[in-house]
Amino acid sequence: MIRPEDQRKNEGGAGKGGPGKEGAGKGAGNSASGSNANGSGDEEDGHREAGEDTRKRPELSEKLMRDLTAHRTAVLQAALTQNPQVALVTLVHRMAETVFGQYSRGNDVVKVNVHLTSDYSLAQHATGYENSPAGAILGQAETEWGDRLPGNPEAMFAWLLGQDRETLLELLAYCTARSIDAVAGRERSRDQSDAIAEALGIDMADWWTPTPECYLRHVPKAKVIAAVTEACGALAAQPLEKMKKDEAVKAAATQLEGKRWLPSTLRPYATGSAGVDKKFRGDIGAETAEDAQGQGDLGDDGSPD
Repeated sequence: MIRPEDQRKNEGGAGKGGPGKEGAGKGAGNSASGSNANGSGDEEDGHREAGEDTRKRPELSEKLMRDLTAHRTAVLQAALTQNPQVALVTLVHRMAETVFGQYSRGNDVVKVNVHLTSDYSLAQHATGYENSPAGAILGQAETEWGDRLPGNPEAMFAWLLGQDRETLLELLAYCTARSIDAVAGRERSRDQSDAIAEALGIDMADWWTPTPECYLRHVPKAKVIAAVTEACGALAAQPLEKMKKDEAVKAAATQLEGKRWLPSTLRPYATGSAGVDKKFRGDIGAETAEDAQGQGDLGDDGSPD
Protein backbone atom coordinates (compact mmCIF):
# COMPACT_ATOMS: atom_id res chain seq x y z
CA MET A 1 0.00 0.00 0.00
CA ILE A 2 1.42 3.42 -1.04
CA ARG A 3 0.55 6.28 1.26
CA PRO A 4 -0.30 9.66 -0.34
CA GLU A 5 2.67 11.37 1.32
CA ASP A 6 5.06 8.77 -0.10
CA GLN A 7 3.65 9.28 -3.58
CA ARG A 8 4.13 13.04 -3.31
CA LYS A 9 7.73 12.54 -2.27
CA ASN A 10 8.39 10.30 -5.25
CA GLU A 11 6.76 12.72 -7.66
CA GLY A 12 8.77 15.62 -6.21
CA GLY A 13 12.02 13.69 -6.51
CA ALA A 14 11.66 13.14 -10.26
CA GLY A 15 12.34 16.81 -11.00
CA LYS A 16 15.41 16.99 -8.78
CA GLY A 17 17.92 14.72 -10.38
CA GLY A 18 15.42 11.87 -10.77
CA PRO A 19 14.82 9.92 -13.99
CA GLY A 20 15.23 12.13 -17.05
CA LYS A 21 17.93 13.49 -19.35
CA GLU A 22 18.06 16.94 -17.77
CA GLY A 23 18.66 15.66 -14.25
CA ALA A 24 21.22 13.17 -15.48
CA GLY A 25 23.08 15.83 -17.44
CA LYS A 26 23.33 18.22 -14.51
CA GLY A 27 24.50 15.44 -12.24
CA ALA A 28 27.20 14.43 -14.69
CA GLY A 29 28.37 18.04 -15.14
CA ASN A 30 28.64 18.69 -11.44
CA SER A 31 30.56 15.50 -10.93
CA ALA A 32 33.03 16.27 -13.69
CA SER A 33 33.63 19.89 -12.64
CA GLY A 34 34.10 18.87 -9.03
CA SER A 35 36.76 16.32 -9.93
CA ASN A 36 38.60 18.62 -12.33
CA ALA A 37 38.50 21.62 -10.02
CA ASN A 38 40.19 20.13 -7.00
CA GLY A 39 41.59 16.86 -8.32
CA SER A 40 39.90 14.94 -5.53
CA GLY A 41 37.84 12.60 -7.70
CA ASP A 42 40.31 9.72 -7.56
CA GLU A 43 40.83 10.25 -3.84
CA GLU A 44 37.08 10.10 -3.19
CA ASP A 45 36.78 6.94 -5.29
CA GLY A 46 39.57 5.43 -3.27
CA HIS A 47 37.75 6.23 -0.04
CA ARG A 48 34.56 4.65 -1.38
CA GLU A 49 36.41 1.51 -2.44
CA ALA A 50 38.11 1.27 0.93
CA GLY A 51 34.76 1.64 2.65
CA GLU A 52 33.26 -1.13 0.52
CA ASP A 53 36.14 -3.45 1.37
CA THR A 54 35.69 -2.92 5.12
CA ARG A 55 31.96 -3.56 5.19
CA LYS A 56 31.07 -6.53 7.34
CA ARG A 57 30.47 -9.69 5.40
CA PRO A 58 27.07 -11.35 6.03
CA GLU A 59 27.26 -13.98 8.74
CA LEU A 60 25.22 -16.46 6.66
CA SER A 61 24.70 -16.81 2.92
CA GLU A 62 21.45 -15.56 1.38
CA LYS A 63 20.48 -19.13 0.45
CA LEU A 64 20.93 -20.36 4.02
CA MET A 65 19.14 -17.30 5.46
CA ARG A 66 16.13 -18.04 3.26
CA ASP A 67 16.27 -21.69 4.31
CA LEU A 68 16.27 -20.88 8.02
CA THR A 69 13.66 -18.13 7.85
CA ALA A 70 11.39 -20.28 5.67
CA HIS A 71 11.44 -22.90 8.43
CA ARG A 72 10.65 -20.12 10.93
CA THR A 73 7.78 -18.92 8.74
CA ALA A 74 6.36 -22.45 8.62
CA VAL A 75 6.54 -22.69 12.41
CA LEU A 76 4.76 -19.33 12.79
CA GLN A 77 2.03 -20.59 10.47
CA ALA A 78 1.70 -23.95 12.23
CA ALA A 79 1.53 -22.40 15.70
CA LEU A 80 -0.90 -19.70 14.58
CA THR A 81 -3.16 -22.34 13.02
CA GLN A 82 -3.54 -23.85 16.49
CA ASN A 83 -4.23 -20.55 18.28
CA PRO A 84 -7.37 -18.74 17.01
CA GLN A 85 -7.08 -16.00 19.65
CA VAL A 86 -3.62 -14.85 18.53
CA ALA A 87 -4.68 -15.28 14.91
CA LEU A 88 -7.64 -12.96 15.51
CA VAL A 89 -5.34 -10.39 17.17
CA THR A 90 -2.88 -10.69 14.29
CA LEU A 91 -5.55 -10.12 11.67
CA VAL A 92 -7.29 -7.27 13.51
CA HIS A 93 -3.93 -5.59 14.16
CA ARG A 94 -3.03 -5.66 10.48
CA MET A 95 -6.42 -4.35 9.40
CA ALA A 96 -6.46 -1.58 12.05
CA GLU A 97 -3.00 -0.27 11.23
CA THR A 98 -3.98 -0.15 7.56
CA VAL A 99 -7.32 1.62 8.16
CA PHE A 100 -5.86 4.15 10.62
CA GLY A 101 -2.53 4.64 8.86
CA GLN A 102 -0.46 3.47 11.83
CA TYR A 103 2.30 1.85 9.83
CA SER A 104 5.37 0.43 11.52
CA ARG A 105 8.56 -0.89 10.00
CA GLY A 106 8.50 -4.67 9.75
CA ASN A 107 4.74 -5.03 10.25
CA ASP A 108 4.03 -6.16 6.71
CA VAL A 109 4.74 -9.84 7.41
CA VAL A 110 0.95 -10.42 7.58
CA LYS A 111 -0.31 -10.35 3.99
CA VAL A 112 -3.95 -9.75 4.79
CA ASN A 113 -4.99 -9.27 1.14
CA VAL A 114 -4.61 -12.44 1.28
CA HIS A 115 -1.31 -13.47 -0.31
CA LEU A 116 -0.99 -17.21 0.23
CA THR A 117 2.39 -18.42 1.47
CA SER A 118 1.90 -21.98 0.33
CA ASP A 119 3.59 -25.28 1.06
CA TYR A 120 5.20 -25.07 -2.37
CA SER A 121 6.78 -21.67 -1.75
CA LEU A 122 8.03 -22.70 1.70
CA ALA A 123 9.49 -25.93 0.33
CA GLN A 124 11.47 -23.91 -2.24
CA HIS A 125 13.59 -22.52 0.60
CA ALA A 126 13.16 -24.70 3.70
CA THR A 127 15.25 -27.86 3.40
CA GLY A 128 13.22 -30.92 4.42
CA TYR A 129 10.04 -28.88 4.86
CA GLU A 130 7.80 -31.78 3.82
CA ASN A 131 9.04 -33.90 6.73
CA SER A 132 9.23 -31.11 9.30
CA PRO A 133 6.85 -30.83 12.28
CA ALA A 134 5.45 -27.56 10.95
CA GLY A 135 4.96 -29.03 7.48
CA ALA A 136 3.05 -31.96 8.96
CA ILE A 137 0.69 -29.69 10.94
CA LEU A 138 0.00 -27.41 7.98
CA GLY A 139 -0.51 -30.35 5.62
CA GLN A 140 -3.00 -31.98 7.98
CA ALA A 141 -4.91 -28.70 8.44
CA GLU A 142 -5.09 -28.16 4.68
CA THR A 143 -6.49 -31.65 4.16
CA GLU A 144 -9.07 -31.31 6.94
CA TRP A 145 -10.35 -27.94 5.77
CA GLY A 146 -10.39 -29.11 2.18
CA ASP A 147 -12.72 -31.94 3.20
CA ARG A 148 -15.00 -29.68 5.27
CA LEU A 149 -15.40 -26.72 2.94
CA PRO A 150 -17.90 -26.90 0.07
CA GLY A 151 -16.32 -27.58 -3.29
CA ASN A 152 -18.42 -24.92 -5.01
CA PRO A 153 -17.13 -21.34 -4.50
CA GLU A 154 -20.67 -19.97 -4.82
CA ALA A 155 -21.73 -22.05 -1.83
CA MET A 156 -18.90 -20.84 0.44
CA PHE A 157 -20.64 -17.79 1.95
CA ALA A 158 -23.84 -19.67 2.74
CA TRP A 159 -21.81 -22.49 4.31
CA LEU A 160 -19.93 -20.00 6.51
CA LEU A 161 -23.20 -18.41 7.67
CA GLY A 162 -24.28 -21.80 8.93
CA GLN A 163 -21.17 -22.40 11.07
CA ASP A 164 -20.77 -21.68 14.77
CA ARG A 165 -18.29 -19.09 16.07
CA GLU A 166 -15.71 -21.70 17.09
CA THR A 167 -15.55 -23.14 13.57
CA LEU A 168 -15.23 -19.68 12.05
CA LEU A 169 -12.39 -18.78 14.43
CA GLU A 170 -10.58 -22.02 13.61
CA LEU A 171 -10.86 -21.31 9.89
CA LEU A 172 -9.80 -17.70 10.49
CA ALA A 173 -6.72 -18.95 12.33
CA TYR A 174 -5.73 -21.24 9.46
CA CYS A 175 -6.28 -18.63 6.73
CA THR A 176 -4.45 -15.92 8.70
CA ALA A 177 -1.59 -18.32 9.37
CA ARG A 178 -1.14 -19.10 5.68
CA SER A 179 -0.72 -15.38 4.96
CA ILE A 180 2.42 -15.13 7.12
CA ASP A 181 5.62 -14.59 5.14
CA ALA A 182 8.75 -13.95 7.22
CA VAL A 183 11.28 -15.37 4.74
CA ALA A 184 14.36 -13.13 4.50
CA GLY A 185 17.58 -13.34 2.51
CA ARG A 186 19.59 -11.10 4.84
CA GLU A 187 20.02 -10.50 8.54
CA ARG A 188 17.01 -8.58 9.78
CA SER A 189 15.98 -6.31 12.60
CA ARG A 190 13.04 -7.03 14.89
CA ASP A 191 9.69 -7.08 13.07
CA GLN A 192 6.09 -8.10 13.62
CA SER A 193 6.94 -11.78 13.23
CA ASP A 194 8.87 -11.57 16.52
CA ALA A 195 5.82 -10.18 18.33
CA ILE A 196 3.67 -12.98 16.90
CA ALA A 197 6.25 -15.61 17.86
CA GLU A 198 6.37 -14.26 21.42
CA ALA A 199 2.56 -14.29 21.68
CA LEU A 200 2.57 -17.91 20.52
CA GLY A 201 5.40 -18.90 22.84
CA ILE A 202 7.45 -20.31 19.97
CA ASP A 203 10.82 -21.88 20.71
CA MET A 204 12.41 -22.88 17.41
CA ALA A 205 14.36 -25.61 19.20
CA ASP A 206 11.04 -27.49 19.42
CA TRP A 207 10.71 -27.39 15.64
CA TRP A 208 14.19 -27.35 14.06
CA THR A 209 17.52 -29.12 14.55
CA PRO A 210 20.95 -28.28 13.05
CA THR A 211 21.43 -31.18 10.64
CA PRO A 212 24.15 -31.31 7.96
CA GLU A 213 21.52 -30.83 5.25
CA CYS A 214 19.81 -27.77 6.70
CA TYR A 215 22.74 -25.96 8.32
CA LEU A 216 26.13 -27.50 9.10
CA ARG A 217 27.29 -28.09 5.51
CA HIS A 218 26.44 -24.53 4.53
CA VAL A 219 28.53 -22.60 7.05
CA PRO A 220 32.31 -22.28 7.56
CA LYS A 221 33.98 -24.99 9.60
CA ALA A 222 34.76 -22.36 12.22
CA LYS A 223 31.03 -21.80 12.78
CA VAL A 224 30.48 -25.54 13.09
CA ILE A 225 33.14 -25.64 15.81
CA ALA A 226 31.64 -22.55 17.47
CA ALA A 227 28.21 -24.20 17.60
CA VAL A 228 29.61 -27.34 19.26
CA THR A 229 31.65 -25.19 21.65
CA GLU A 230 28.57 -23.29 22.75
CA ALA A 231 26.33 -26.35 23.04
CA CYS A 232 28.78 -28.94 24.37
CA GLY A 233 31.83 -27.07 25.64
CA ALA A 234 35.29 -26.26 24.31
CA LEU A 235 36.70 -29.67 25.20
CA ALA A 236 34.10 -31.47 23.09
CA ALA A 237 34.84 -29.19 20.13
CA GLN A 238 38.63 -29.60 20.13
CA PRO A 239 38.74 -32.83 18.03
CA LEU A 240 36.81 -31.08 15.25
CA GLU A 241 39.64 -28.62 14.65
CA LYS A 242 41.89 -31.33 13.18
CA MET A 243 39.16 -32.89 11.03
CA LYS A 244 38.32 -32.10 7.43
CA LYS A 245 35.08 -30.20 6.86
CA ASP A 246 32.93 -33.25 6.00
CA GLU A 247 34.20 -35.22 9.01
CA ALA A 248 33.69 -32.23 11.30
CA VAL A 249 30.12 -31.78 10.05
CA LYS A 250 29.21 -35.41 10.77
CA ALA A 251 30.81 -35.30 14.21
CA ALA A 252 29.13 -31.99 15.03
CA ALA A 253 25.70 -33.28 13.99
CA THR A 254 26.08 -36.16 16.44
CA GLN A 255 27.24 -33.89 19.25
CA LEU A 256 24.50 -31.31 18.68
CA GLU A 257 21.70 -33.86 18.63
CA GLY A 258 19.31 -33.18 21.49
CA LYS A 259 21.21 -30.06 22.63
CA ARG A 260 18.53 -27.64 21.34
CA TRP A 261 21.18 -25.37 19.84
CA LEU A 262 19.99 -22.67 17.44
CA PRO A 263 21.78 -20.27 15.08
CA SER A 264 21.22 -16.60 15.86
CA THR A 265 18.71 -16.21 13.01
CA LEU A 266 16.28 -18.57 14.74
CA ARG A 267 16.68 -17.11 18.23
CA PRO A 268 14.28 -14.50 19.62
CA TYR A 269 15.32 -10.89 19.83
CA ALA A 270 16.01 -9.37 23.24
CA THR A 271 14.37 -5.96 23.54
CA GLY A 272 15.59 -3.30 25.95
CA SER A 273 13.38 -1.39 28.36
CA ALA A 274 13.02 1.46 25.89
CA GLY A 275 12.08 -0.95 23.08
CA VAL A 276 15.51 -0.78 21.49
CA ASP A 277 16.44 -3.90 19.58
CA LYS A 278 19.42 -5.87 20.82
CA LYS A 279 21.17 -8.85 19.31
CA PHE A 280 19.51 -12.21 19.38
CA ARG A 281 19.60 -13.68 22.87
CA GLY A 282 22.59 -15.97 23.24
CA ASP A 283 23.98 -15.02 19.84
CA ILE A 284 27.41 -16.60 19.45
CA GLY A 285 28.20 -13.97 16.81
CA ALA A 286 30.75 -14.25 14.06
CA GLU A 287 33.56 -12.32 15.63
CA THR A 288 35.92 -15.10 16.71
CA ALA A 289 39.36 -15.29 15.14
CA GLU A 290 38.60 -18.78 13.83
CA ASP A 291 35.40 -17.56 12.20
CA ALA A 292 37.16 -14.65 10.54
CA GLN A 293 39.77 -17.04 9.19
CA GLY A 294 37.07 -19.39 7.93
CA GLN A 295 35.50 -16.69 5.77
CA GLY A 296 38.19 -17.14 3.13
CA ASP A 297 36.88 -20.17 1.22
CA LEU A 298 33.44 -20.69 -0.25
CA GLY A 299 31.18 -23.70 0.24
CA ASP A 300 29.17 -25.54 -2.38
CA ASP A 301 26.25 -23.11 -2.06
CA GLY A 302 28.35 -19.94 -2.25
CA SER A 303 28.66 -19.55 1.51
CA PRO A 304 32.04 -19.33 3.23
CA ASP A 305 33.54 -22.78 3.83
